[in-house]
Amino acid sequence: MSDDKGDPIKASQGKPLKGVIVGLLVGGIGFLAALTVFGVTYRMIMASQGYSREDLVQFDNIEYSLILLLSGFFSVWSGYLTAKISKLKTYKYVAILAVINVAFSAFGYFGAPEQFEHQPSWYVNLSAIIYVPLVFVGGWLWARPKHNNPLKGDGDKAAAL
Repeated sequence: MSDDKGDPIKASQGKPLKGVIVGLLVGGIGFLAALTVFGVTYRMIMASQGYSREDLVQFDNIEYSLILLLSGFFSVWSGYLTAKISKLKTYKYVAILAVINVAFSAFGYFGAPEQFEHQPSWYVNLSAIIYVPLVFVGGWLWARPKHNNPLKGDGDKAAAL
């Protein structure tokens, strides 16, 4: 009798719809909340250094780079949570999450292009390119075999030595 408890790839009683919804909420609302905190904090630091009101309204490349990193973190996290909650046997639900988010982004981009006029083209293009792979990285981080997890070590191999 084999013990499939530690193997996330084995079929189990996951909750796919809940996984996708949580992924959407973490990826969307979580990112927006973190972005708000980041924006307020960044503006307070700039204001304390004597930047003018006009400077505070404009984003710079450093700020866009930090936002891109923040977005990447939430993309990975949303993919991870979707995979964990849905207990995927494949990347099907992670792919569904990615498709829904890409559809929302495309709708925003083509439906309200004036929102993107002030963003540098490198930021918009890179955001579009890296989102889907990062969501899949999140799914992979949960789905990979536990013995390959470099953060947890490998107690079984260490005990055998």
